[in-house]
Amino acid sequence: MKYIYHVSLIALVSIVLFASCKEVAPPIDMTVPVANLIDSTFLNPSPAAAQPRIALVEEFTGLKCPNCPEGHVIVSDYSAANPGRLSIVRIVNYFADPHSLAKEDYMTAQGDNIYAKLGSSLAWPCAAKDRILHGTETDIVNISKAQWDTYLDARLATPTQVNLNLTSNYDLGTRQVIVSVEAEYTGAVTDDNFLSIMITEGGITDVQDNTMGTIQNYNHEHMLRDMLTPTSGVSLNAEPKVAGRTYIKEFAYTVPAAYDPDNMEIVAFVHKDGSEFDVMQSAHIDLN
Repeated sequence: MKYIYHVSLIALVSIVLFASCKEVAPPIDMTVPVANLIDSTFLNPSPAAAQPRIALVEEFTGLKCPNCPEGHVIVSDYSAANPGRLSIVRIVNYFADPHSLAKEDYMTAQGDNIYAKLGSSLAWPCAAKDRILHGTETDIVNISKAQWDTYLDARLATPTQVNLNLTSNYDLGTRQVIVSVEAEYTGAVTDDNFLSIMITEGGITDVQDNTMGTIQNYNHEHMLRDMLTPTSGVSLNAEPKVAGRTYIKEFAYTVPAAYDPDNMEIVAFVHKDGSEFDVMQSAHIDLN
């Protein structure tokens, strides 16, 4: 019996050691994915006519930036004079922000990444207009406020080679929005293209410094809140981009409780990414 005892003990130890060395499976993700989101491409035999260009304006700004309200006015006035022709995103990244008197910190990791990608500026306010070099500028993000209107005039007169259409379906109960993007090429494009989608919020009342001091109840519009894609975008390169090549992609986003969906916009744009970042076309719609 003693011999049997030892064998049983060895067997028991072996089982324990085997169990302890057994590969542990990764934890199971029980999150229920959003079902039936469309991600497709096809060739339209009857391509649509090219849309008028809608330029993307990315303003880099800050609540502690005393000169930034001047930039806000320039872009807002231009937009009012050219209804629907600008997609505006204000990215808070001023070096002195966040503001000690502000209700929250409006800086975002995505905004910092975009600023680093496009290149730094000598001062604020600064802005990128369709992420290209304008005139004699040496920086995509430039501070030449007096020239912004001229640069935008030239950009809006430039034909596009891709049409961009957006729809938004917001569920009040779940606070989830389904964003559908259709990108249809109206001509041949050989460069790699990508799709980026931003979420902005307006109607935010908070402090803002200006050259006279601090405005206590400044109305902040078009502030970048989030992105539905990486800052580099998602690829539109599965098939050759010829007239009629169409991509349809859907994205889901749950609006945080602190954000007001009635004051939010979806901004989408097709662009290059790499050594050049040119925006081919942009579009914007209300989230709700």
